[in-house]
Amino acid sequence: MRNPNPMDALRNAMIISALPFTVAMGLMMVSLTKALYRAGLRDRHVDTRTQAAE
Repeated sequence: MRNPNPMDALRNAMIISALPFTVAMGLMMVSLTKALYRAGLRDRHVDTRTQAAE
């Protein structure tokens, strides 16, 4: 029979405790991508207004 390694339990606990932070980081990446995309659209819209006024 194999002896349990306490480091395996510690590693598993660290992985489980890191999962919520991984999800939060993923959601923040999605939010940042959406914000940058919308800022680009807004900049293009302002540029077209400026060109039309000139």
